[in-house]
Amino acid sequence: MNKQELAEILYGIAVNYGLTMSKDYVSFMCKMFDMNEITIEQVKAAALKIIYNKTKAYEKMPNYAEFAEYIQGSKDQAVDIVTGK
Repeated sequence: MNKQELAEILYGIAVNYGLTMSKDYVSFMCKMFDMNEITIEQVKAAALKIIYNKTKAYEKMPNYAEFAEYIQGSKDQAVDIVTGK
């Protein structure tokens, strides 16, 4: 995963919610996404969902589990479309 591109996505979320983030946060998220074979396209889609679908205001940056929840939802929806369920 391109760390610079990921940093830009995460920075966008931070700016949207008036939050700050650290380089350590970006490094951690990059490692987690890589370990779980999550693509930058999936991260972008999750970021848009976080921004558009969350009604609560974040007091800190969304954690990995929140991203994974949105990404997993995308995978489950794709399986449903393919299998017709």
